[in-house]
Amino acid sequence: MAGLALVAGFTVRVLSAWNHRLWQGNARFTLMVTSDPPVLVSYQSDPGDLLTLSFPANTEIAGSFNLGNWSLESLAKLGDMREFRGQVLTKSLQYELRVPIDGWMGEGGNILIGAQNGNGLWALLKGMFATRETTNLTFFDQWRLFWEVRGLSAAQRRPLAAEKIGLAKQARFADGQIGFKLDKEKIKTLALRDLQDMIVSQENVGVGIVNTTDIAGVGEKAAGVINTMGARVFWVRTQKGNVERCLIKTNSDSSGTLTVRRLAAIFNCEVKKDALAAPVEFMIGKGLAEEIPR
Repeated sequence: MAGLALVAGFTVRVLSAWNHRLWQGNARFTLMVTSDPPVLVSYQSDPGDLLTLSFPANTEIAGSFNLGNWSLESLAKLGDMREFRGQVLTKSLQYELRVPIDGWMGEGGNILIGAQNGNGLWALLKGMFATRETTNLTFFDQWRLFWEVRGLSAAQRRPLAAEKIGLAKQARFADGQIGFKLDKEKIKTLALRDLQDMIVSQENVGVGIVNTTDIAGVGEKAAGVINTMGARVFWVRTQKGNVERCLIKTNSDSSGTLTVRRLAAIFNCEVKKDALAAPVEFMIGKGLAEEIPR
C-alpha cells in the first residue's frame, strides 16, 4: 500500500508539473536568476540564441508591489521576507527593462543554463524536488531548457554584463552611497533589438491597452513590455471599468495566436472572446496595476 501511495503521489506531482509548465510552444523563454549578481536569461529556440545579462547587485530600480526604489539585492531579500520569493525581483526588472519574463530560479539557474557537463544534469535532477522557495519553473520547464541549451555553440551564447555595455551606469544615491542606475535609452535599444519574440513579431497582432484604474502610467509601462514581446501597441487609453486584475479581449482572428497566449501567461490574465475587440484589447485592473512600479 505504501508503494502504491508513493507512485500515486509521484504521478500527481508529474501531472501537475506538466499542466503548470510555463514554457509552451517555440516562444522565446526568459527567466530571472536571483543569484548574486542577478542574471537575466533569454532563449529563442529558433535559430538557437541564448543571451545572459548580469547586473551589479547594487543597481537601483523601482520595485513592484509599491515598494519604492531599492537595489536588486535588496529586492531579492524583500521577496523572501514577504514570501513572494523571486517574484519581487522578477516583476520589478520586467517593467524596468520592458522585457516579458516568464519565470525565476535561484542559484541553480546559472548551473542549469551555463554547464555543458554533469553539473547541469545535477541541477536538473535537483529541480525535480524544487519548491516555490527556489523557483516557479516546473521540472518540465527546467528539463527543456537544459536539453536545448546544452548543445549550443559558443557563438550562440551571448554573455553580457550590464555595466560593460553601458546599460548600468555608476551613480550616487540620496544616502551618499555609490551604485548603479539603468540607462533608459539603452534599455529600449537592447530590448527591441535582442529580446523580442520572433514568432510573436511575425504574427504582427495589434494590441490596444485600456487602463481601467485611477493609477496613472501603468498602461504605458505595460505597453513597453508588450512591445518587446513582439506585438504592436496601437494605443493606450484610460477608461473606467470593473476589471479585478486584467482581461484580454480577442476577436476570432486573434484568439488562437501565440500573442494572446503569451499575454495571458506573462500578466496572468483571463481571456475572453469579443467580436468587437480590435483585434486584442488588454484591460488593466487594480490587481495588475498595483504590481507595476510607479
